[in-house]
Amino acid sequence: MTDVIIRRFEPSDTDAVLALDERAMGGDQARVEVQRETSDGYRDFLLRYIPYPREDGMYAFAVYTDITDQKERERYLQVMHRVLRHNLRNDINVVLALARRLREHVADEALADHAATLESNAQDIASLSEKTKEIERVIGRRSDEAGTVDAAAYLRETVAAFRESHPDASLALDVPEPLWVRGTEDLGRAFEELVENALEHSDADAPALRIDAERGDSDLVRLRFRDNGPGIPAVEWGVVTGETDITQLNHGSGLGLWLVRWLVEAFGGEISRDERDDETTVVVSLRRARPSGTQAESVSGQTASEN
Repeated sequence: MTDVIIRRFEPSDTDAVLALDERAMGGDQARVEVQRETSDGYRDFLLRYIPYPREDGMYAFAVYTDITDQKERERYLQVMHRVLRHNLRNDINVVLALARRLREHVADEALADHAATLESNAQDIASLSEKTKEIERVIGRRSDEAGTVDAAAYLRETVAAFRESHPDASLALDVPEPLWVRGTEDLGRAFEELVENALEHSDADAPALRIDAERGDSDLVRLRFRDNGPGIPAVEWGVVTGETDITQLNHGSGLGLWLVRWLVEAFGGEISRDERDDETTVVVSLRRARPSGTQAESVSGQTASEN
């Protein structure tokens, strides 16, 4: 354990500390991140001032919390994420371009099939890179950034897009319209991932997905995504929800469900699943919200049903 013996104040944060002194003397709590030389060398600290009054004036406790390990993890993840994402994107773009040229110009049918497989796999990796960037943004989101949005509108847009891109699939939507919940436009991204997951991983001759909503007496709206596919493997679901530890063997096969989970949880919601009758249902529970005055006047409260 590190002995927090403050040996020297760094000139680089002297002004910040003096500013905290002034705020504390004014009765305000304040904090700043500083670096100090300790018995174990330089360490990162969160310095907090907690003021309290006495008869002869205002005093303050200075509380140092060692955050060195946390800062190191943050710096490590930043470097790894930026370097890997940048290099990965550049290299994958080269692989995609070459695979496409091979597929289009190779006369041998077997080699053309190999090139097509290479192109498909490279596209999957490129998609992972983009989802990693989205997840980085989502994790940094605060729940108080959410507003009031119409989930039904985002669902309609999502279903319409996938009906066009997957004409052989059956997509049914039955939700109240409007459906006001707490969130941002990023909810549409979560819906896209859920619909794509249901259709892309279906082993049925005719993939089918039905989306409906349940509004009970609670403050939650439950959106049910029910498909006729093989379902999400229990191990993969357990890893995403935190019920199963991430190991070399158990780590999930993609980032889509992670993105859905973190998007939904960022707005105070949660995801769960229900498997019965040879169907898989992913349930997205979102916090109900009241529309603003302008929004309330512009809607009629109808029910949207598309089959």
